[in-house]
Amino acid sequence: MERSMLIYYADDDAEDLNLFCSIIQPGHKVETFSDPKKILKHIDKNKLPDIVFLDILIPGTAADENVQNLRKAFGKKVPIILITGNCVSENEIRRLIQSGATFFVQKPDSLFRYRDILAQLLEIDWQNYIPRVEDFQEI
Repeated sequence: MERSMLIYYADDDAEDLNLFCSIIQPGHKVETFSDPKKILKHIDKNKLPDIVFLDILIPGTAADENVQNLRKAFGKKVPIILITGNCVSENEIRRLIQSGATFFVQKPDSLFRYRDILAQLLEIDWQNYIPRVEDFQEI
């Protein structure tokens, strides 16, 4: 790990929030939110997060609307990574890319694999990444 990152993660499931925090490499600062709308209220224009992880299925919210709102708030500088444990169709992935999502991760069954995927995602140069549907699958 080259530098400490400020990571935002929104998920309505407290267990998933705790799991995420427990497997992120030490040295990063993780701020968790039970609802993406809380991220918008928390934004400090002087200190944007380095990356945002967002659960797709949060009751009472729509993933594409959440992505659009976050993209509007952060601009293109902050990657928005969508996470889900459910199956998502290619059409849904296309719609989420058009909404402004940067990447999509299907949660693997293995905790170790999930930790490795998150570590890989934190190493990507997102400023030069162009989202493609074929990339929106488990790494």
